[in-house]
Amino acid sequence: MMRSTQVVNFIHGINEGDAYMSRTKEKAGPHDVVVRARQAVIDRSDLEPPGVAFLYAAPGAMPTAVQFGQSVSTITLQFSKDTIPSWEWDAESGLYKRKQDNGEWDVDEAGNVLTAVNIIVQITPETTLFGNVKFVPKAETVGTGVGYVSTGGKTFPMVWSKTDRNAFTTYSFQDENPIRLAPGNTWIELVPTKGKFSTEPALR
Repeated sequence: MMRSTQVVNFIHGINEGDAYMSRTKEKAGPHDVVVRARQAVIDRSDLEPPGVAFLYAAPGAMPTAVQFGQSVSTITLQFSKDTIPSWEWDAESGLYKRKQDNGEWDVDEAGNVLTAVNIIVQITPETTLFGNVKFVPKAETVGTGVGYVSTGGKTFPMVWSKTDRNAFTTYSFQDENPIRLAPGNTWIELVPTKGKFSTEPALR
């Protein structure tokens, strides 16, 4: 599936990917493969940069969620009965902080809590590869559906749309006016339609 896309693949054990891959003893397989991403980007500078994925509020203007959304301190996402991560709004830093299923902070290898400026929750139909529940779930991101965007401690409902697998996903109001984010990193959560999205306080 990855190899049939229109992007260049660097895959361990296949084609030119091995030149940029190594294994670390710090993790168990298959999660022990490390990629030299910076070098891959340098070596393939002939590739065109990707298009614009998001729209941002102009300098001095408010992002969509801040302007129209409701104040929300906690965003909880239920992917399955055992997978229920959440995001906590931290007003002091102006960032959302991610928690794992057990309520502990989700951290990187250095122990820093994972954070985001914008959170996009995309409610997405889900199938399983090979039609077997024992295999990896597959988010069906081509089509349209509902979702939520969170910025600056506020959350606002929106609509997502993707016309085909090569197109960028667009995020908009019900009237198709585009959603605008705040400058900074954005975390997209693909919550299955059988899952659950909830907030504290609850959205009205």
